[in-house]
Amino acid sequence: MAVRKSATQRRAKPTREISRKGDERRQQILAVARDMLMSGGPDGIGMRRLPAAVGITHGNLQYYFPTRRELLVVLFDQEVDKYTSGVRSAVARAKTRKGRINALLDSGLTLIRTPETVLWRQMVGLVDQNPEIAALHAKEIQAYERSLAEELHHIAPELPARRCRHIAKLIQAIVDGLSIQYAHVDPADPEIRAMEAEAKAAVFALVDAR
Repeated sequence: MAVRKSATQRRAKPTREISRKGDERRQQILAVARDMLMSGGPDGIGMRRLPAAVGITHGNLQYYFPTRRELLVVLFDQEVDKYTSGVRSAVARAKTRKGRINALLDSGLTLIRTPETVLWRQMVGLVDQNPEIAALHAKEIQAYERSLAEELHHIAPELPARRCRHIAKLIQAIVDGLSIQYAHVDPADPEIRAMEAEAKAAVFALVDAR
């Protein structure tokens, strides 16, 4: 004899389906917030305006991101993930030691040629005025530098860890500086390309210095 399911059982949804829908909603919120961030900076993300743009209630938004800071942390963590995964992928594709060293810088240069680099310029511009953004910036910079130093250690295991961190900081400084240059000039300009080539030569010399 078949057992009839209760109304509650009939309405119940598999946990995996609920989880999937929750993940989709979270990514939707992040996508809309990212557009707001790119067009208006961190202050452009209104915790009242954002749910209306997504089509949810303010309470729904707070379920996923209780505060604006938590939302910003996830957004910038995603951007740093692009840089760090870009470093690993670029190094893995290179066939020679010199190619792998060049890839450390090339991976960053590739990303700052994209429109998303505006996010970093916005963050840097707010560091002096906003302690919250300054702390977030420091966290993300450390994550990127740590990834660079780890890859550098694999490429040149003879280098002391402190030296790897030092060169990683220099690479980060070069990428940051060129991201500002790219805001005003064509990245394909021969002078910029020559500057990039010299920067890569300088990094290679630092790694291979005896």
